[in-house]
Amino acid sequence: MLIPVLPQIRNLILNNIIHKKEFGILAKTKYFPVLKSHVMNTSNITELVNYLANELRLSMLKYTYVLLTSVSNSLVHFWSVVLSAIR
Repeated sequence: MLIPVLPQIRNLILNNIIHKKEFGILAKTKYFPVLKSHVMNTSNITELVNYLANELRLSMLKYTYVLLTSVSNSLVHFWSVVLSAIR
């Protein structure tokens, strides 16, 4: 009796996640493929694509910040060495 209800509960939870655009809840879990499959089956691909694009953009911004900070620190060190050699 409980077995037929389980897919309905899963669908209800997944629909709620999609409706609230809270894909991050399952993004880094083993259940993300289930969410992707459900999104494709319910024709809500646009929301998932927008979420993934936003996550990728944020990741790239974080990477760029780390890279620029590293380069900036290297340049500061380089110029301090150059200036101390000149003096």
